[in-house]
Amino acid sequence: MARKYEAPIRVLDVGENPGRRSPYTVRWYVNGTSRWKSFKLKAPANDFYAKLIVAINARERFSDISGLPMSMETSGLTVASLCKQFVDKNRAVWEPKTRQSNCGPLSEMLGLLVSKTAPARPPSLNCDTLKWLADQAPMPMYLAKYSLPITDCTPVICADVFEQLCYKFAADGTRSKMYKAPATVIRYRRACRQMFEFVVTRELLTKNPFPSAKRGKTTRKERGTTALRLDLLPTHEQALEAISRVVSHQPMSHGYKLVIALVYYAGLRPGEARALTIEKCTLKKGEWGSAQIDVAAKTASDMYFADDSEKIGASKTDARVVSLHPELVAMILEHIEDRTTGLVAGNKHGKPCNQSALDKAWRRARGEKNTWRIYDLRHAHASKCLRAGIPPVEVARSLGHSVEVLHRVYNRAFPHDQENAQSILQKAFESKAS
Repeated sequence: MARKYEAPIRVLDVGENPGRRSPYTVRWYVNGTSRWKSFKLKAPANDFYAKLIVAINARERFSDISGLPMSMETSGLTVASLCKQFVDKNRAVWEPKTRQSNCGPLSEMLGLLVSKTAPARPPSLNCDTLKWLADQAPMPMYLAKYSLPITDCTPVICADVFEQLCYKFAADGTRSKMYKAPATVIRYRRACRQMFEFVVTRELLTKNPFPSAKRGKTTRKERGTTALRLDLLPTHEQALEAISRVVSHQPMSHGYKLVIALVYYAGLRPGEARALTIEKCTLKKGEWGSAQIDVAAKTASDMYFADDSEKIGASKTDARVVSLHPELVAMILEHIEDRTTGLVAGNKHGKPCNQSALDKAWRRARGEKNTWRIYDLRHAHASKCLRAGIPPVEVARSLGHSVEVLHRVYNRAFPHDQENAQSILQKAFESKAS
């Protein structure tokens, strides 16, 4: 006979099914949804049943997700298990790069949010945690044994953890005296706070314990974007020399050279150059060509891709058509030979070249004393276009920017433009006076 309690919670007696492996079952209803839990022995089943009755009599709120009273919901829940739930909930929404950007800080945080009696962290803990968050491995035993209960994550403990996250770590795992870059600290804070905000929305905590950014700082719009300095970008001769040195004994190095040339000559983003297909190019030897840009190769470790279909997606901005310099057209035709389909600079499997390998080839080609990124060649392309007098509207369209972004980034890139303007204005007045 059912024992009814006031809606929306209703608990039934402990049921018994002798033929089952766990014969004792407690069944209850939360807002009309049936919930149950099975036990091998009758004593734990009766104990669980009694806890439900106590929670109902105390008018405790029941979770819509697990169906348990909030006192039982939080007991036994560790920060590691909730972090995994947070990642699983957002995995389908996040881009592969976003998954990587969030899982990195969370894995480091979980290694610090452990009990005081926990032994020293194993050297492979961070790597094992990343694989676990990416569904590539089971939960590390260290976290299963020593991860803090979520109710023990106080603001004081979280503030101390964040302070440790702000420091770089040496190769041997010891903390160095150097702080991480400000942008990295912001990324770590955001990822960790979002995880705890997920816990707050489930009402497992009343307040987000992870420290927030200090108030009173200027917004990004007020700070603006740091203008490029032309003297830090490679010159045309330096860019060509570095691009020519990309080719090595490795067959794929010719593809790397072409990708980097597309970034420099056409102003493409590296991901757009890696995903460019022959079908979207108009090529004729000795003449200007064109390419339609609407997709880009995603950058992240392989463990963060659900399947190969995620490795190429929509470009960062709307589709556009870019012009291809005759020298670039000649390089493309030489590389693709008789092929009429597929990626312009794909690997032997017909997939986009690896971004890490591409970066490594570029670092070797540019030399140790230079710090140019591949993306700096895109900046050099834009600077060259503006210097040549191409209208900003056309440069912005070719790059996939708005004119506002173009002006904000490149407005102060040329320190001698004011002198040139004064010279032109002086000649204009002199001619008027004569």
